[in-house]
Amino acid sequence: MGTFGFSVVGLIYLILMFAPNIFWMRANKEPPKETVKEPAALVWMERIGQVGIVVCALLFRDYDRISPSPRLILLAGAFLLLILYDLWWLRCFKNGLKEEDLYSSFLGIPIAGAILPVAGLLLLGLYGGVIWLILASVILGAGHIPISYLHWKNLKR
Repeated sequence: MGTFGFSVVGLIYLILMFAPNIFWMRANKEPPKETVKEPAALVWMERIGQVGIVVCALLFRDYDRISPSPRLILLAGAFLLLILYDLWWLRCFKNGLKEEDLYSSFLGIPIAGAILPVAGLLLLGLYGGVIWLILASVILGAGHIPISYLHWKNLKR
């Protein structure tokens, strides 16, 4: 279920996940144009998932118990996906932050900007055994991935 307490690993994970987004927002002075109608249910799921992952990553200390065990592979996988996500962002910055880059694939992973962080958070939740982070990741993914797909599909037209 999860043990309450502040998580340093969760904080590090969130910083590494949100830092590129903050740089992107600072680099783009104008808000992105709404090119596609995002279904309200998906937007709600995305927002609820976003709040959930932040709360769960910070308020459960189960991710901080790092000891040699087979489960350590889940933590390594979570951080590997996060590193891939940050590399994807670096490529976007290098390309000049074009809108189509935000929905691009990376190393064969479609809409990598949506899939990589959600999958990484899911692995982090599985590693810590925190059902609430697992649930928040699923809710985030159920909103964020389809929204990103809709934007990608609209850009392909």
